[in-house]
Amino acid sequence: MNSPRNTSSAPTRVETVDEQIKSPEHDPNSNDSGKNLVRLYWAMRITMAFIWAAWTAFASWFVYPRAESLDWLRRVGLTHGAASAFLAACVFDLAMGVMSCFFPSRRIWRLQFVVVVFYSIVIAVWIPSFLFHPFGPLTKNMAVLCCLAYLVMMEGSLNRTTVKERGRASRPSR
Repeated sequence: MNSPRNTSSAPTRVETVDEQIKSPEHDPNSNDSGKNLVRLYWAMRITMAFIWAAWTAFASWFVYPRAESLDWLRRVGLTHGAASAFLAACVFDLAMGVMSCFFPSRRIWRLQFVVVVFYSIVIAVWIPSFLFHPFGPLTKNMAVLCCLAYLVMMEGSLNRTTVKERGRASRPSR
């Protein structure tokens, strides 16, 4: 009994999201759901870069009262070295923003997911008033986690699926 075999000698090349958008087949006015998912990916990617770099790192270091931030670090148990931990956190947040913008990957999105969960748990345990704060500084993290989960899925599957389907559609039938 003969079994079907793959006649292709080379594996299908996987395009990045950037390559998909720059592709001549990309129509920004299309209502195609795949392209809308790519647009959503870019919106979330830029938003994550803004949250980490422009808001968390920049605002923490230059705008928000540093004494209050250091007090929060002391409340979570960093009594010695709070200033160094604050500087390290701001540099880390800036790095996460830069990575979100220029070097996105599933690894980066997963790392951010873990960091957001860690920060949220620490704050919920040591500063529980934030759980019930009217502006929801912790509860908003649930939306951030959903965005990060979406970015992980986009980096991992939509690119490959879209490119493979496009490759199949362009191959002649035998």
